[in-house]
Amino acid sequence: MKNQSKKSLVLLGGLLLATTSVKAKGQYDGSSFWYGFIAGGGSTLCQLADAGLISNRDAENFMKGMMDTGKTDPDLTEYKQDFLNAYQELKDAPGCNGIFK
Repeated sequence: MKNQSKKSLVLLGGLLLATTSVKAKGQYDGSSFWYGFIAGGGSTLCQLADAGLISNRDAENFMKGMMDTGKTDPDLTEYKQDFLNAYQELKDAPGCNGIFK
């Protein structure tokens, strides 16, 4: 499989996961869900960039899109700080090697 095809499949899979409507249930509240969503998604992007499957720029742009959605979607405004907290943790994570600024 060509490298470009792998990138397309990885990005498509990520987009499908990112657009799936999910609600936190049980013992976890929405804050925990959205913090985990950003932290997990960002960590995945760092690993993909580190493995050379996507560029650092693509990882940064994809994360920017997730963060912009969290900041502007009226249904998510109450979780804005959770988005920002998770993003700050990613910026400081050694595995992300300065991908997120």
